[in-house]
Amino acid sequence: MATSSSDAAGGWLPDVERADVPYLLPRLGIAVVFVGFGVWELLNPGYWTVYVPTLLAGHAWTLRLVQLHGVVLTTTGAAVLLPRYARRGAAVATLVLAEICLDILLANGVTSILLRDVGLLAVAAALVWLPFAGPGRS
Repeated sequence: MATSSSDAAGGWLPDVERADVPYLLPRLGIAVVFVGFGVWELLNPGYWTVYVPTLLAGHAWTLRLVQLHGVVLTTTGAAVLLPRYARRGAAVATLVLAEICLDILLANGVTSILLRDVGLLAVAAALVWLPFAGPGRS
């Protein structure tokens, strides 16, 4: 007897097979972080100017640079959610997080924020190689 996808997932995930959940959760986590921070940078770029690297800070275009970063973050987060673009979005997320981690390390040394971002970097990097079709599927 065939079971519906909601039966396969225990009834709490309609239209999602249980095998898909491990592939969706890391993408969802990265997307929430990237879209959340991206929108925040777009709506309140002045708050984020203190995080601009010293070399780039203090110029007339610093607010625009923060907003551009917000666009990159938001677009990357959306791409990670879309199966067709998930791998490319994860690659961009990996590069962005590597830059952020390097900047934090050089500016502040090892901090709790750096450790958190290294964890996000590992998840984003894993998404680059994750087979999005799911186990045993083409």
